[in-house]
Amino acid sequence: MENKEKLFSYDKRIDMVEEIDHLTGPYSKTNFEKLQQADLYGTDLGINFDFNGKTVFLFGDSFNEDKMLGRWNSNFIAICDKVDFDKPIALNHIIVNEEGIIKPFREGAH
Repeated sequence: MENKEKLFSYDKRIDMVEEIDHLTGPYSKTNFEKLQQADLYGTDLGINFDFNGKTVFLFGDSFNEDKMLGRWNSNFIAICDKVDFDKPIALNHIIVNEEGIIKPFREGAH
């Protein structure tokens, strides 16, 4: 993806960072409705890694309302069956509790 508008760096030691996709929040092309069903609006960060042929995303502090308001979850896990960074990323599996709400993998002190 060579879109100059999406290339940036806040640190002079880093040549560039490329925005690939919004995975959560209202700008997500593929996940917003699914995440709202799990009572999630957005999150502050996400880290991914490959595991058993799937891409696992660990998300940080998460909220169920805009502007990081509402119910605060410490974190949650979502899994993507296949990632193609040239297309919107679909989170195929979201780890939820028995009520269907995102389930923190490690509860923090709130």
